[in-house]
Parts: sequence; structure tokens; C-alpha cells
Amino acid sequence: MECSRPNSVSNGLPAAVASIDPICTRNTAIFGLTATCEITVSVSMTAIQSAAGAARQPMLRVRSRRNSKIATPQITPIQCIRVNENPTIAPAWSRLASTANAPGATTKLKKISLPSHMLKPRNSIARRTIDIMPLYTKRLELLQDNPVLKIISSLSLFLLLFLNFAPVCAQQAPAAIYVDPPPDKEFPAAMEAPNVISHGSRINAVFFLASAKGPHPTILLMHGFPGNEKNQDLAYAARRAGWNVFMPHYRGSWGSDGKFSFSNAIEDTQIAVEFLRDPASVQKYHIDPRKIVLVGHSMGGFMVAYVTAHDSAIAGLAMISAWNIGEAMSGPKETHRVDTFPAASVRLAGTTAAGLQQEAEDNALRWNYVDYAPAIKDRPVLILESDDRNKMQNHAMAEALGKAGNARVTEIHLETDHTYSDHRIALQVAILNWLQANFQPSAK
Repeated sequence: MECSRPNSVSNGLPAAVASIDPICTRNTAIFGLTATCEITVSVSMTAIQSAAGAARQPMLRVRSRRNSKIATPQITPIQCIRVNENPTIAPAWSRLASTANAPGATTKLKKISLPSHMLKPRNSIARRTIDIMPLYTKRLELLQDNPVLKIISSLSLFLLLFLNFAPVCAQQAPAAIYVDPPPDKEFPAAMEAPNVISHGSRINAVFFLASAKGPHPTILLMHGFPGNEKNQDLAYAARRAGWNVFMPHYRGSWGSDGKFSFSNAIEDTQIAVEFLRDPASVQKYHIDPRKIVLVGHSMGGFMVAYVTAHDSAIAGLAMISAWNIGEAMSGPKETHRVDTFPAASVRLAGTTAAGLQQEAEDNALRWNYVDYAPAIKDRPVLILESDDRNKMQNHAMAEALGKAGNARVTEIHLETDHTYSDHRIALQVAILNWLQANFQPSAK
């Protein structure tokens, strides 16, 4: 093909250069070729460039085979056609073998990466190395000697910190989000794993105990299906705020004995409430049985809504992106939400995806939590929504509570995913603010 570059034949280069190949068909990674270089010489140049450019001869690299000693010439592309009166060849060091002592290397190198082998390109400019440490040292000396600059620097630091914490301050973040409570040597904060028996099976549970004598208001925190996100950060934050937090795992999940089913999970949630009210537990863990609040995420949100609706002594309810099992599994069978069953069932004992689907479909009419609103109308309820497919049902629950006459409904939407992956602190703030606004500290 013909070269149409302005510095080809039209600029005085010999016609021999007109027969060329596009560089895009060759090795574009050849070091030294510029971004505007589109062609490279594919044949030996037999003519000498005119006075407008310097004379260049083709570089021949010879590979010597030990067995036959036959010299096989290899043409190395070295000429880069630039928009320049005097074209510059590729740097010499780029034409060396890419590996030390490689076949075809004209020079045996010990370490080709050493600076001594990185030959300087022609017409290059050596730049000075500037030591910037004296500049910082000088600035520190100026700050020490000049009180005005010191004040300006302090104000700048304060402004930077204010801008970083402004979003948190706007949400009125409780101190428990970022400050540990003072230690109590007699009644320190602790974590225990009590044995809880649900219908003959041991439930694996963790109890986060707040410091101080108490009695402490207590949260029952239920995870979802199957429970990959356990929300332990919420437990830590609530404990710093003076709340006990009890986290059980349903039968057949995460180390608990027995078989998992939605019906069993409802029973396990009820058993957990009974455990917290047991006089032995109240005394041992310093629980205020009048202030037991249920908090659940995803499927756990359904579980705590069901138990709260059937237990008038529950003090309050928080539903975090709650999954409405009844609504999701009602109507035409092809509309049922069954895509999570296969992945979740393999993490649960004694169940199958088909068995869970059948159970949910059989109980769909009884397991729609929007129908529970009248039974929860006299207690504070927090509904947290995210940008997931549960959002519409979460909002429907808030509206149903309002229509039922519940004046203590708090509905909060956070622009994040189902597990609140990038809004964990915002989630903690929302829950702690709601707890603080609706539940007075227990009398000591």
C-alpha cells in the first residue's frame, strides 16, 4: 500500500519506503514506537535518505544455530515514520533481546534490566532529580516560626475533618457508633454461647452482653435465608449503646441441630423469645424482660413480624428489607419467587429447594406479613428499605400499619443493596436512633 504520511515521499524520503505494512498487523508492543506511528519498515531499505533526514541502514540480527551453524537473517523494524523533518529511530536498547542470552542475541548480557544497558535515545533530555524533603522541612520550620501560618494550618485540618464527618453529623450519629463505653470491672461487656433447645434440637446461639449491672433492654436479632449476612456489626453497635443482643440460628442452619424449614424457623424464633424471658436467663444475663425488641433482616424480618403479631408482650419491631414469604409465593405459580431456593437449600440441613417451595406455597395465605399490621398497631415499628425487590412490600407494610392506626411507624429508605453493603454505618445509625427515640433506659 502507499504511505500517505506527510513525511513520506512527499517530504523527501525515498520511494522505497512506500511499500510498508500497517503497524496494527505487527507487534504493537515494540518499545520506542510512538502512539502516532502507524507503519513500520518491512523490507530492507536500499536507498539512502536525502539531506532532509539522516542516513539509516537496516539492522540485521543474525541467529546462529549450534547444530547447523546456518546464519538466518532476521529483519528488526527500526524505522518509525514521524511527522518530523528528521525521523528518529527507535532507542537502541529496545532492539536488544528481550531475555538475557536469548537465541539470536548479538550480545551476551548478564542482566538486561540494569541501567547500564538502557541506552539513551538520541536527542533525549536528561532531567534533574529533585529532592523534595527539604521543601517539607522548610514548610515545617515556617509553621513553627509563624503563628499565623500555624493557625491557618489548624483551621484547614479542622475544615477537612468537618467535611469528612458532616454526613454522619447530619444523621446525628449516636456515640455508640464510634465510641466504646467506659469499662466496668464488675460487670464487663461479654459474649456467651448459651445452649438453647428448640423442640429437642440444640440451637447454636451467640449472646452479646452489654457492660454494667443492668437490667438491660435486649434485642433478638434474626438473620435471613440462609443467613450469609448475619449483621453482627449491628449487635456490636447496640451493645455499645447498652443493649444485650441475642443471635440464634434456626434449626438446620449454621451449626444448629435438626432440620430447617420455614415452620421450624418460626418456632425457633418463638423459643428464643421464651429463652430471654426465662427467669434464669433474666438473672444470669441481666435482661429487662419488659423491653425485648425483635429485629430481623430479609427472611428474619418476616419471622420477627410473625412472632410480634402473635405475642403482645414484645416491646417493638424492626424489619430490615423483610421478605414477605406469603406475597412472594401466592398468585400464579409462574410468578412465584423461587430463584433463591436452590442456592440456599444446599447450605441448610434436612431440606431441599422443592420442599421449601412447596411449604411456602402451602402457607402463602397465612404468611403475608401485611395482614399482621392490625396486631402490631400499638407498638413502635421500624421499617428499613433498600433498592431490592422487597421494597414494595416493605412500603406496603408501612402503609398498612398507618391505616391500622399505628402512629409510631418509622419508614427509612437507604439507596443500597439487599445486604446494605455500602451503608452499614447508616444502617447502624438508623437502628440506634430508633431505639433511643422509642425506648427509655431501663431503671437500674
